[in-house]
Amino acid sequence: MELYGLADARHYLTARAEVVDKDELFPHPILTVVPRPPQPIRVFRVKAYTIGYTLDVARTAYGQIGLGANATRYQYPALLNGFYDEHPHTVVVYLLGRLGSAMHHHHEMM
Repeated sequence: MELYGLADARHYLTARAEVVDKDELFPHPILTVVPRPPQPIRVFRVKAYTIGYTLDVARTAYGQIGLGANATRYQYPALLNGFYDEHPHTVVVYLLGRLGSAMHHHHEMM
């Protein structure tokens, strides 16, 4: 599920929740030897929860430029803690370009 909202004319908020069954975690496509013994199950349910924010810092007749960040928290079976971490997360900071007029994007949100 993904939500995208315009807080006002320059501020965008996003939220995303994802639940997937991953079967490509083992064996690793690059490593020839898995660094731990093979796991007893081959499919793992992975959950990811992301929140994000973008601020439009420049607007022209051709589009907008925004600065933003997303933070994601992951959940998976404890069996995988030795491969990843007990508290996995990702933070991404980005520069975003949107083509088209600001009014056009404002009407898309409504």
